[in-house]
Amino acid sequence: MAGRKTNSAAEFDRDCFVLPHLLWVILIPPLEYIEFMAGFAPYDIPWYFGPLATFGEFMGTQHPVLSFRLCMFTIILHSTEAVISLILCRNRGFSVGATIKWILSAYVYGIFSVLKLLPLKPPTKTV
Repeated sequence: MAGRKTNSAAEFDRDCFVLPHLLWVILIPPLEYIEFMAGFAPYDIPWYFGPLATFGEFMGTQHPVLSFRLCMFTIILHSTEAVISLILCRNRGFSVGATIKWILSAYVYGIFSVLKLLPLKPPTKTV
């Protein structure tokens, strides 16, 4: 292959984005929804969540302060993880589109998304 440069090192993709494991993608959003509803409107949790709806209603009615504080803690924690992913993406040179995806993913899926982002680093430049 004359004239073609080949590079054995993998190129850094500025548009790289990876979702967390499918298990977390399926489980976390409904559980966050039930937690939010238990903290703010325990009687409005949809019936199709089955026993989790009953548990959320119980927690929201019998332990409203705990439910509210847990909800606020989760919001603050996920917001912090989203800011961390923003900082990591900007420092590592990700594109704007990829950065937005990582921020939203970290806000929804939390640490499971941040753990996917941590090993993604651009190659170091050698002089």
